[in-house]
Parts: sequence; C-alpha cells; structure tokens
Amino acid sequence: CVVCHLPSRDPHLTECCGHIICKSCVDQIKASRYNACPMCRKVKKFQTVSNKQIDREVKSLLVYCTNKEKGCEWQGELNYINNHLGNSDGCQFEEVKCSNECGKMIERRYLTSHVETECPRRKVNCQYCHDRGEHEFIEGQHKEECPKLPLACPNKCEVGTVPREDMEAHRKKCPLEIIQCEY
Repeated sequence: CVVCHLPSRDPHLTECCGHIICKSCVDQIKASRYNACPMCRKVKKFQTVSNKQIDREVKSLLVYCTNKEKGCEWQGELNYINNHLGNSDGCQFEEVKCSNECGKMIERRYLTSHVETECPRRKVNCQYCHDRGEHEFIEGQHKEECPKLPLACPNKCEVGTVPREDMEAHRKKCPLEIIQCEY
C-alpha cells in the first residue's frame, strides 16, 4: 500500500493513477476533508476499484508471524495469519485477554497458569468455611468476616486458636479471661 506501506489487505486500485491502496486507507482518506488521491493529488474526489488479482497475490505472500521477535517460528501465507493468531491452539506468543476478565493481557502460552494460579479474579474456596468466590474477595473482605477463620485467644490460653464464630463462647469459659468481681 502506498499509504501505510504494509502488504495491502483488500487492495484497491486508484482510477486516476493506478496505485494500490488498502481499503482501510481509502476509507480514512475519504473520511478526511482532503479526499484526494495521496499520490497524484490531481483528482479532488478520487475513485478506487477492488483488485481481486492483486488481493490473491498479496494473500499468497509468505510471511512470518507478527510474534516472531517473541519466539514464534510460524511461517505461512498471509491469507492464514489470522487463523494462526486467532485460534485458541494458534500462536502461543499472541497476547490475549484474561478469560476471568481481570483486564490483563497475557501471552497465550501463559494463560492457563495465570487463570488458575495468578489471576486476582480466579475462583477459589475459603480454606476455612469453603465458601467459593474470587481470590481477591476471599483473601480480602471475606477473611475479615469468615465465621470459621481461626483466631488466637486474646488471653493467650492453652487452647491456641478458636473459630471466629466460637470466640464469644470461648471467652466466657476461658480460664484466663478477666472477670468482674461481684464484691
């Protein structure tokens, strides 16, 4: 493409001077106030036509994966790059959105590990009451109110820890609890 200098996707031929321009570049030019051919600049409203022959030639060009610098060794026809990048079993170096919707972009090869062990929105069970929720919630707010969370006796008695829900009853029986003298 004479505008973006990339292999032309959906190539169009300018009627005024015969240059090849991507359809997306044509749309940008037509949407601008300028709306003239970027090459000859003579025609105020330039027209283009789709060129299927050039489209076939461009799509048959051999290309490397756009993630080659990250280590991907795929090479194939430009026509198949979207299949390589877009499939779940495709390019392992392609960055994809976390499936738990935490907002993070992760290379596909690390996605399973992230979703299962690192993502703050992964589903986990509370180790004490077995309620299920997002890791961030269970380790934060839930831990502050979990009825089964073991708490240390404030009197440091030999019992050690007591579930939060039983703490009040424990303190009534705790041999080290200070009580008011009746006299």
